[in-house]
Amino acid sequence: MLQAALDWACGPGKVNCSALLQGEPCYDPDNVIAHATYAFDAYYHQMGKATGTCDFNGVATVTTTNPSHGSCIFPGSVGKLNGTLANITAPSMNSTASDSHSQKYYRGSYTSLVMLFRVLSWSLVFFL
Repeated sequence: MLQAALDWACGPGKVNCSALLQGEPCYDPDNVIAHATYAFDAYYHQMGKATGTCDFNGVATVTTTNPSHGSCIFPGSVGKLNGTLANITAPSMNSTASDSHSQKYYRGSYTSLVMLFRVLSWSLVFFL
């Protein structure tokens, strides 16, 4: 079911899944959960974060955790503010007003479709 949803997102869903190809930044970890996480996040943002675009027949959910790692930057984790690329994560707990000028953040609305699939991972364990 998850593989079918991934295939749909990268096919008829028109998500650019080239970052998931071998040798590309988001290829590793090479597993269906990691690849689906990337593709579903991209689709969710491509669809303007519209309600219902994150379900994928019950195998996905919206979370506020940023799964970007190394050079693999998820589409929902990067945006443009005043022409500058900005990482869309909340400021750290020890950030101050003085450092907010050098770092630009989207405030309070980081609801990126960041498919961590914790629930899905557990369900796969039980169904396999």
